[in-house]
Amino acid sequence: MRTVCFLFTLGVIISACNPSARFRSKTVSTNQTAAEGKYSSDRANNLEKYISDWLNTPYRYGGSTKNGVDCSGFSSRVLLDVYNIEIPRTAEDQYNQGQKIRDGW
Repeated sequence: MRTVCFLFTLGVIISACNPSARFRSKTVSTNQTAAEGKYSSDRANNLEKYISDWLNTPYRYGGSTKNGVDCSGFSSRVLLDVYNIEIPRTAEDQYNQGQKIRDGW
């Protein structure tokens, strides 16, 4: 169960790391590209360190600390602590706030 939660959360977070092409500039200078690469690399390093700090944390329904955490608690903590993005704490509230994507992806 813990592995499934971890892999799901990691997948969500990694997919959020790559901005959509619609937000990219059509003309990017070499300096901008280097700066964006550094920023992206820093975020990836921060994410990797954050996740490794949480390894072996026991599963606890309703938990959101290193004493015990569940999937929605972990995903909300990661997004807030690493990316400064606030999402609801519970899976139900995360689901209700989310937007449906097409089926079969």
